[in-house]
Amino acid sequence: MSIACDARALVGPSTGVGTWTTNVVGGLAERGHRVMLASPRPIDLPPRLRQDGVEVLPGSPAPLPGTLWLHTVLRRQLVRASAGVFIGSLAVIPRRCPVPSVAVVHDLTPRTHPTRHTLANRFCFNAYLESSVDDADAVVTVSQATAEALAEVYPSVRAKLVVIRNGVDDTFAPRPDDEAGAVRERFSGG
Repeated sequence: MSIACDARALVGPSTGVGTWTTNVVGGLAERGHRVMLASPRPIDLPPRLRQDGVEVLPGSPAPLPGTLWLHTVLRRQLVRASAGVFIGSLAVIPRRCPVPSVAVVHDLTPRTHPTRHTLANRFCFNAYLESSVDDADAVVTVSQATAEALAEVYPSVRAKLVVIRNGVDDTFAPRPDDEAGAVRERFSGG
C-alpha cells in the first residue's frame, strides 16, 4: 500500500510527534509499505527513515505556511503520488482530501493549554480540528484520555474513533542488573 504522511513534525527540533512519525513510518516501511513523507519545508531525515520504502515528496514550490500548503499543494501531491491513504500526524487533514484519511490526535493541548503553543499553532489546530475529525475516515488518538476529551468536544467522532497507544522504544527497556545498580546509586541521593 502507498501511504502518505504529514511529516511537518520532522522539520526542526525533535518533538514527541516527530518521534511518533519516525517510528510509525519506519515500521510501515519495514513491513513492505511505500511511505511518502510530505512537508512544505525540507526534512532532515532521521536515520530510521533512510531505508527502502520511504521517500520524501517535493516540498512547496513557494514558501507557504504549513496549513495553507496542506489544503492546497498537498492535495495535488497526494493524487500525483497515487497515495492510497493519508495520515494526518498533526490531527489536521486537507479539506476535501482526495484519498482516504486518518487524523491522528495526540492531545488537545492547543485548546486546553494554549500558552504552551505558538499563536499560529493554536489558530490552525483549533480552526481545522473539527472539520478534520468530521471528514477523516478514521480518527486515532494515542490515549484513552485524549479519546474521551475529543469525544466530549465532538460527540460525532465516537463512531470512527480508535485508540492506538504509543509504543515504548527500546531505549526505555530495563537495563541489566549491574547497570541498574550503578544508575540507582548515582541518583539515589535525590
